[in-house]
Amino acid sequence: MAQYSQQTKPIRTAGCLIIGDEILNGKILDTNSYNFARYCFNNLSIPLKRTIVCGDSEKDIIDSLNILLKQDKLDFVVTSGGLGSTHDDITYKVISDYFNLDYGIDQEVVDRMHRVRGDHLDKLKPDQLSAFYKMATLPIEKNQSSTKVEKYFVGEDLWFPLVALNEQVYVLPGIPQLFTRLINEMEPYLKSRI
Repeated sequence: MAQYSQQTKPIRTAGCLIIGDEILNGKILDTNSYNFARYCFNNLSIPLKRTIVCGDSEKDIIDSLNILLKQDKLDFVVTSGGLGSTHDDITYKVISDYFNLDYGIDQEVVDRMHRVRGDHLDKLKPDQLSAFYKMATLPIEKNQSSTKVEKYFVGEDLWFPLVALNEQVYVLPGIPQLFTRLINEMEPYLKSRI
């Protein structure tokens, strides 16, 4: 993770955005918001001010971000979910549009995919591989952009990054084991901002 700079806003409040129709229709039990609430309280000693669960809808995600960032003005927001390879996994695209960023394939992520999952990728048909690359299609800073985009790789065994926007919004996967691992890896950086 990046080092805390004097210009970085301190973290005083947190929020969580859980994204996925499968949470709302009861197909999957959300444990990420619970784990994040415990993490904020026990590890960071900061209040989790709001958790929102929304569907895989551009409008729902934008409305939820507006509540967390503009209405509540939270310092630290994590998102969980919507980063897969299916048509309804739109989190990266919506966040790119929300922050007025470009959206494109990140070659470093593709290279890591092949290094970590090459055996699996070699077996995919072209259309399947294209769908897999959707997970490597990330927000990208525009020239003269007011939004800072950073990506962090927390382990050699993981090909996907944690994507951070303006050191405020952190985009995480919905898979509970990965979500928990990533927030734990962020702890030294986050504690430097408290």
